[in-house]
Amino acid sequence: MKKNLKVLVTGASGFLGSYIHKLLKVITGYSCIPTSNSNKFKKYINIDLTNYNQLLKMIYEVNPDVIVNCAACVDFGNAVLSKQYDLNAVVPSIFASWAKKNSKHLIQISTASIYGKYTEHIDENSPVLIDSDYAKSKWLADEMIKSSGCKFTILRFGGIYGVNGPNHLRLNANLKAISNNERPIIQSSGDAKRNYIHVNDAANDIINTIKRGISGVHLLSGTEILSFSEMIFQACNHRNKNLLPISAKSNDEIKDQIIKRSNDFGKTKSFNYWLKEEL
Repeated sequence: MKKNLKVLVTGASGFLGSYIHKLLKVITGYSCIPTSNSNKFKKYINIDLTNYNQLLKMIYEVNPDVIVNCAACVDFGNAVLSKQYDLNAVVPSIFASWAKKNSKHLIQISTASIYGKYTEHIDENSPVLIDSDYAKSKWLADEMIKSSGCKFTILRFGGIYGVNGPNHLRLNANLKAISNNERPIIQSSGDAKRNYIHVNDAANDIINTIKRGISGVHLLSGTEILSFSEMIFQACNHRNKNLLPISAKSNDEIKDQIIKRSNDFGKTKSFNYWLKEEL
């Protein structure tokens, strides 16, 4: 391995990307080049990745050894299909083409949502079941990367949680509420189980991918399985035992969804461990 591996991290001002950037900055032997679509981050490369001329110019100038593509348009509705396609599918295909031509490693942050919102047990043999434009755009990226001939790693994450995480994962919205001593909301019975992964564990999985040169397609999730109720009550008990969740009815039947974590990766830390760190 090169003494100073140059790692380009796109979407480095986002939830997962910021954790990857933070970890790479303190590990000897790595030089992290972060990008963002916001000009608030002065030491980042400020770029609109969907400006393909700018994108290609940036890649050739940086000439990274590894590209970690965290940039994505996450929207489970259908209002921004063209934007999702441009950023979620076309941009990764450009990275893959460049990586093939220059013998570099592309790490694509993908999603387990390509297996369907209501699929109860997901493993590497599960069929693809596209039920949103977001999932379709991410699946297209995966397929184009696999057919490109480049060295690639596709990491299909389940739900990634943390107090500062995006609210499309309802657990994140509830953790924010609890951290502000506000009552969380449990939809339906709260009995449905998940094995979400904390953002720091997810970032460490990506660091290990770089260090060990892991390639191929991998499903990544937490190793601990908890119901929604168990997670919410644990968080309330840790932050403020007087906080009582609000029960809310849901039009959707919320079922279990357990994602089998790739055997090439180690165990993740417990939900309670991260509560102590964040709340």
